[in-house]
Amino acid sequence: MKRSYLLYLLNIALMCGFVQESIAQVGVNTGASIATGAAFEVRSTDKGILIPRITLTGTDDITTITPAPSTGLFVYNTTKAGSGSTMVEPGFYYYDGSAWRRLFNEGYTLEYKQTAEVLGIKNLCNCYSTNYVDITGLDSGVLTLPFSGTYQIFVKAYMTAGDNLMANSDGSVQGSISIWMDTNNSGSFTKVSEQYITTNSKRISGSNFNNLGQAGTIVYNVDLDADNTYTFKVRGREWYQASSNNSNNVSWFGKDTSGYNGANGVNDAQYGAMTITLVNQN
Repeated sequence: MKRSYLLYLLNIALMCGFVQESIAQVGVNTGASIATGAAFEVRSTDKGILIPRITLTGTDDITTITPAPSTGLFVYNTTKAGSGSTMVEPGFYYYDGSAWRRLFNEGYTLEYKQTAEVLGIKNLCNCYSTNYVDITGLDSGVLTLPFSGTYQIFVKAYMTAGDNLMANSDGSVQGSISIWMDTNNSGSFTKVSEQYITTNSKRISGSNFNNLGQAGTIVYNVDLDADNTYTFKVRGREWYQASSNNSNNVSWFGKDTSGYNGANGVNDAQYGAMTITLVNQN
């Protein structure tokens, strides 16, 4: 009797071991062979895997999945919901332990380059000027973006003083470059960022070194919605000048450099650039 009981226990143990081994890997339509590194494998030549379709309310949604989302959980979100940094759109999402993150591998960058020098508007009254000029080429036109999310607007542009008028001192100009934005082609642009620049033409040992350009950069992050359209442009403004002149104008934004000593024909070394890059997709 005791021997039969021991044999019974041994058989149970062997059966448990077989079941554990058999469920260590799961295969669908794989036959007897499953990839050795896979816990789960599906094989098909004309079918796919349908991931659970969920209606999330935002990247901070912790109630739609019950009782709670687990780290690494993978779903397909079916709708657009939420706003700003918590907005979600149709697509694959995984839960990282604190928020839903969308899977995407499409980079998105637009680049614009200045195409001609632009003269600043002369400050005739020696007071602060509010006159902006558009920098040619640094205009996005009306954009329809493929993704909602956070975009980074990066601008680099030069301001250059006119020729020095003084025999014993330098000529200087103060000014700025700025980013302007319009939504849904309203025709009304709003200034969203501005960067100060100072530039001069110097008098050194009796000789003038004119038109010493100075670069300014702007990095501006903004949340944009794929349901809207946007236009971005870069503008320059001369604020104030002293002892600098160039035929009724005292500054340039992106001066043609072909006349500089040593330029060797290079005309666009001071031309500006603007890029619009998706940095975080909703």
